[in-house]
Amino acid sequence: MYKWERVLSKRLSNGEGHYFFGYYDVCAYGSEGSSHLAHRTSFAGRIPERTEGCEIGILDRECGAFTALAETQAWNFQQGAMLQWRPQHADKEILFNTYSNDGRLCGVMLNVANGTSLPLPLPIASVSRDGQYALSVSFGRMFQFRPGYGYAGSEAEHDRKLAPEEDGVYLLNLENGACKLVLSLRQLQSFTQAYLPGEDSKLLVNHITFNSDGSRFVMLLRNFPSEGRTWGTVVVTANRDGSGLYAKRETYSFASHYYWKNERELLIYSDGPQGNQLYEWQDQSPHLSAIDLGYFRKDGHCSYSPDRQWLLYDSYPDENRMQHLYLYHPASGRGMTLGSYSAMPSELDARCDLHPRWNYAGTHISFDSTHEGSRQIYEMDLREVMSEW
Repeated sequence: MYKWERVLSKRLSNGEGHYFFGYYDVCAYGSEGSSHLAHRTSFAGRIPERTEGCEIGILDRECGAFTALAETQAWNFQQGAMLQWRPQHADKEILFNTYSNDGRLCGVMLNVANGTSLPLPLPIASVSRDGQYALSVSFGRMFQFRPGYGYAGSEAEHDRKLAPEEDGVYLLNLENGACKLVLSLRQLQSFTQAYLPGEDSKLLVNHITFNSDGSRFVMLLRNFPSEGRTWGTVVVTANRDGSGLYAKRETYSFASHYYWKNERELLIYSDGPQGNQLYEWQDQSPHLSAIDLGYFRKDGHCSYSPDRQWLLYDSYPDENRMQHLYLYHPASGRGMTLGSYSAMPSELDARCDLHPRWNYAGTHISFDSTHEGSRQIYEMDLREVMSEW
């Protein structure tokens, strides 16, 4: 399979099967840098069924050895099982979603040293950087909307309702297991009536993420597409307890990938004053500032390096089925293509996006790719190219 690289990549995963990490806005590396979290599956390119499991484990960055820690049936190819190190406990505890013995969807906190696990009352969707809190939303409703982001077989009674009072955004305390519904879908329907009109519109939270200090979160609130129309999106932010609701510019209706720069600013690819672009947006403000009108022409998965000096970006497959990986330096306004990789055909929601993500030190990145004929995890050392900038 053809690839072109400006910076050479190293394949981290070895052995039989398909390997991937998942999304771009979660760190897959341990704090010491020697380990990398991964999912291992026996197939790729299609939506998993409820009975098909996925192994959770750790890759050794030196030799590629995979140590399986658990198995889950609550997973997908876009975001996996929401597998991640628990912040402030990296190299010690991991978090992921699974089904309990009685078939209930839940989260798990697993100690990788002694194998002890603690079940969580609800599945996790985002974890605060201090490791104290998690946000939870309905993955069954998400599966109805976009199978690549939800879990098969996890639908509940309230998932049949348009905007139920008993479901929405839950806050979990990871220290004591307490959970609380802080925003119902009924509340969100009422708040966004002017942006997503129609009481017959079925709503869901498609993506949700804490800001850098865990004081607020952002979500993409969407309605299910009606006949002949795609879904609508409202970007909503709120305080951790559900108060302080704010909706981004009611005149704009398209939004995709985002990344918090700090507790108040975030990157977001959306429509705005200069059309569909990558913008920097000030939370609770109408201010949108385009990053680079000439460079960020298409949607991609965006993230800042830990020191906020670099931007990592990727692309969906072009007309030649090539996916591109980019590094951009905001201070100088210059960017470069790190590599281009061929993508294997697959079902839409089971595709393999590159989903590049940083290590804690901001020196290496990892990404998922199918350019060698199977789904695998790769790594790049960016120290040399950044020093030459």
